[in-house]
Amino acid sequence: MTKINFSLLFVMKDSALNRGMNTGIENLAWGLAERGCDVHILAGGKKPDQHDYELPDNVRYHFTNGTGYPFDHVNDYLKLRNSYDFDAVIGWVRNISPIANLEKKLSGNTPKFIANEGQLGGEVTAYRRLRYFILTLLREKKVNFSILFKKVNFQNIDYLVPITEAVKSSQSEIYNIQSEQSKIIPRGVDTENFKPSYQKKDFWNNEYINILFTGNILEGKGLGDVVEALRYVEKPVKLTLCGKDRGYLEKLNNSLKETGNKHTINYLGILSANEIVSELHKANIFVFCSWPWHEGLGKSLLEAMACELPVIVSDIEAFRNVVDNELNGLVVETGNPKEISKSINQYIQNPKLREKCKLNARKTIIEKFSKDNEIDQWLRVITNVTMGK
Repeated sequence: MTKINFSLLFVMKDSALNRGMNTGIENLAWGLAERGCDVHILAGGKKPDQHDYELPDNVRYHFTNGTGYPFDHVNDYLKLRNSYDFDAVIGWVRNISPIANLEKKLSGNTPKFIANEGQLGGEVTAYRRLRYFILTLLREKKVNFSILFKKVNFQNIDYLVPITEAVKSSQSEIYNIQSEQSKIIPRGVDTENFKPSYQKKDFWNNEYINILFTGNILEGKGLGDVVEALRYVEKPVKLTLCGKDRGYLEKLNNSLKETGNKHTINYLGILSANEIVSELHKANIFVFCSWPWHEGLGKSLLEAMACELPVIVSDIEAFRNVVDNELNGLVVETGNPKEISKSINQYIQNPKLREKCKLNARKTIIEKFSKDNEIDQWLRVITNVTMGK
């Protein structure tokens, strides 16, 4: 394992310390700290009084006390750059672009800026830039006015690290990124933490099937399709949802009532990593039937597969690069509830299929999506970018 002491600043909208569930980029920051890097994290929100995470010693958090949206971090960054000499600043394009534009003007683009993209998508609109600017102005009473007119783009960012080919294609088209400026590094899973329970209890003999989803509770995650699919599932299902509800849960509950009284939704809210592992151990099936818009590759899918859960995913490009149908999971047509129900019934009725899929699922994560592999690749990128190779 490579161990190199870099000083790194991660810029992100919010943190697990005050939102509960952590993100792939925050896991990356912690992993680099475990390898010896000096890691700072600049995040929106307020410093929490307490949290459930055990952090590496060389991780320091700086909270903006604001929204965490683009342009929210600029004033705080100006303070940090006077106290620390960062080798690289890492974050989504839209979060680090305002800082990169300002830094280029101040010092000639030192430190290096590395965009780590996990979603498909586009630039921040002029309206949203103005909104974030005004919110920052009202909170701070002062702000660098030049950032208002700076377009969120790739111009002053040195390198792009997308997590999948789909994300790379999307971002390359938006920002006109050359191949030598980019390298795909998939998210990594800590397979020592996310692993099967190996308990003797067989949850498949319960009176209901526990189907789990972890992530933001949104229409685009395909959860409405999953609820609709339950119309065609005879055995009672408990649909367990873990994550932040963006106002869609009420609609899901109303839709579920139309499928009959035998199925239920169990909403647990935002959970810590250890709590998520516990829910993965109690589930029968993991579903991630997202629609293609803005879906790069859900970290929660990789975690479920590492725990040897049979998975059902939609056939979007990001998922097809991970799940092979009937080998390490089941792949369904996007937006097709009847195919989702068919896959649920397949798992219920075919023990050999679910055993094959769950064993191969963990094998896939160990071989292609391990945390150590992700950190090794990132250290090589950081070394090359900061040393100008």
